[in-house]
Amino acid sequence: MRPFDFETHNADLPPRTRINSILMLLTALGMFALGMYYRNDALTATVAFRDEINGISAQLPANWLINTDDPNVVLRVEDVGGSGFNTRIQISIQTVGPDATPRNVIDQLSVQGPFQFPSYGLLETRSIRLGEDEATLIEYYYVASETNPFLETIP
Repeated sequence: MRPFDFETHNADLPPRTRINSILMLLTALGMFALGMYYRNDALTATVAFRDEINGISAQLPANWLINTDDPNVVLRVEDVGGSGFNTRIQISIQTVGPDATPRNVIDQLSVQGPFQFPSYGLLETRSIRLGEDEATLIEYYYVASETNPFLETIP
C-alpha cells in the first residue's frame, strides 16, 4: 500500500465521513475567500468628498482624518493612523489675476513654500491630463517639526 493511496483509505471510511470531510474543506475555503473579500473591502474603503462651491469632488480613504474647518484650505486629509511619516493632502485655492499662467502659480507656490514649511524643496513639476483637462502636478517635500523642541519625538 502506498502512503497516499486514496482508493484504499477512502474505501474504509463510511459515506457520512467522506461527506463531512468534503463539507469541512469547502467551508474552510469559503471562509478563507470571505475573509479575503472583507480584508480587501476594508483596505480599499473610500469616502466621497464633494465641495459644490469650489467644484471639487474626490474619493478619500475611509480611515483618514478629513478637515474642512480652516477657511484658507478647501480640504485637508491626513493619515493619522500611519506609522512613521503621516501622509497629508491639502487642497487650497489661490487667487490669481486673469492673465496668470500655470507657471506663475507654480512660481508663487515655490516662493511661499519655504515660509510655510521648514526644509521645503521642489522635486518635480510636470503636466498631466485629468480626463479632458490639462493640469500641472507639483511634487515637493518638507520637514514637519514641532515649534516646541521639548514636544518633538525622536525618530
